[in-house]
Amino acid sequence: MKKFLNRSIEPGEERALEDFDKKMLSRFFLEEEWDSRHSNKIRKSILKALPKEEKKVRPVFSVMKVAASIVLLLGLGVLAYYIFNNEPQPAAKIVKTTDWGQKLDLVLADGSKIKLNSGSVIKFPETFNDSIREVELDGEAFFDVAENPGKPFVIRSENLKTTVLGTSFNINADPGNEKIAVTVATGQVKIESGNNEAFLTPNEQGIFDKSSSTISKKTIDIRTFLEWKEGILRFENSTLAEVAVKLGRWFNVKFEFENEEIKKCRFTGKFNNEGLQTILEGLVFVKEGLVFQREQNNVIVLSGKCTD
Repeated sequence: MKKFLNRSIEPGEERALEDFDKKMLSRFFLEEEWDSRHSNKIRKSILKALPKEEKKVRPVFSVMKVAASIVLLLGLGVLAYYIFNNEPQPAAKIVKTTDWGQKLDLVLADGSKIKLNSGSVIKFPETFNDSIREVELDGEAFFDVAENPGKPFVIRSENLKTTVLGTSFNINADPGNEKIAVTVATGQVKIESGNNEAFLTPNEQGIFDKSSSTISKKTIDIRTFLEWKEGILRFENSTLAEVAVKLGRWFNVKFEFENEEIKKCRFTGKFNNEGLQTILEGLVFVKEGLVFQREQNNVIVLSGKCTD
């Protein structure tokens, strides 16, 4: 190193120094193969930091040898500062979760609003970068995205990617379901997975089948898919097995069935901010012969015979 600094270093020593330099930088910085991009970045950073007279004397000296000099003489932290001090650091990631029976309202840094349904998880950065707004969702949420044509808003739900510029829509990406449903209220939404994609407009629903990785869409009444935001529970010819799952998530309870036949019984009904007791009483009133019993640990047992 002394020979290099006083310019008396021999050619063989220069090569050994450069080899050592590459190995050390690769090990302590990125642990990846060094390429010209890294060299150019270091060259610009170091030349910018060096005194003017040094630049004039050796304007094209080996950037790797200079980098090694700084690392050995001044410490790794100095060089890291020169290289990375202007690099944007990734924003801290925020994780929000809701338990069963709980909902949560969120406002993101860009002004976008999210209502997270029960039993759901959403991850998003504290601040978005300059090119994209990206979040991750497991479960169900309604998004009212602040408009920004130059910065797309992206939601990733397992293998499905949903992209918007400014619109409102609902995503049901419950990990326990075989399908992910994206339902649009306003604006336009693009959903894609692999080579499959679909564009959705208001009152359209895109459905991603996890097993086949296919996407389909259909026309729907958006109001029925957003009622959960207002505390409304709706069942349309649903099996009691499906009713039990929804009620379980809504009220944080667990259902048990006396026999498998009860699960197949179908039920239609709408409940506007009603309590669990009222809903269960309405259920057994409509389905004569069905009985419910509350047990300990939030367990509800359905027994009897289901008749219309």
